[in-house]
Amino acid sequence: MLRWFRRLLGEYAPERAAARPPRRRTPKLPLTQRIDHIVAHSRPRLAIHRLTGFRAQHYWHAYLRYTLGTLHLHHGDQLVAGSLLYFKVNKTPAELRAVNELRKRHGNDPAHLLRVLIGQYPRLPKDLRKEIKQELWVLAQAVRQREGMVPRSMRGWYAYLEREISAPKEE
Repeated sequence: MLRWFRRLLGEYAPERAAARPPRRRTPKLPLTQRIDHIVAHSRPRLAIHRLTGFRAQHYWHAYLRYTLGTLHLHHGDQLVAGSLLYFKVNKTPAELRAVNELRKRHGNDPAHLLRVLIGQYPRLPKDLRKEIKQELWVLAQAVRQREGMVPRSMRGWYAYLEREISAPKEE
């Protein structure tokens, strides 16, 4: 066997391998602190790229969406920023322009708008605010009324929102 391979496996110098201190793993920070760290220590395009990777796992995380939307807005991507900042409560005038640009681009078609807002990660949200669920429900009902039926790609969402909005929560 090759010498470097034995060294890699630790068989060549077991006493040195045993004398090394164990690697210290840094604790994971909460997601909001990790987002802030990425934004503070990265160039804007790199921060957008990294936060987009987080978005695959934490699609409906509000702070992630708003931070990523703000980065896109400052970088000039109005449509992406509008889709990320759509559900933000207190929008600035620039954020409102981005959301209006998104609505204008999709021609106020609720099916297209709902597809953009749900995105490519059609996971059902568990921790959305009630207001966001209501807005999604209004869009889903508008799609059903306009199309005459719920499109196949939105059936799971429609059933979920119908359960969440129409059935009162038992606490």
